[in-house]
Amino acid sequence: MFKKTIEATLRDVRMVSIHGLRYYDILYIKDGDNQTAQRSRAPYEEVYRDPRPGDRVRIHAILDTVTGVEKLDQDA
Repeated sequence: MFKKTIEATLRDVRMVSIHGLRYYDILYIKDGDNQTAQRSRAPYEEVYRDPRPGDRVRIHAILDTVTGVEKLDQDA
């Protein structure tokens, strides 16, 4: 489908600026896949405050373009 959500664990987070716009480059591993890390870019305004490696997250995407990242409760 066009819209999807991915539950994953962040492995690396880096702030980048492209033509004055801020983004996060995130490296993550999907739940249930301990081998393959994937990298995406997310708009700064659509990511929760202070993302860090090790955070469990839900990634929202449309047509494989990340539209938001929310932190999941660590006890979930």
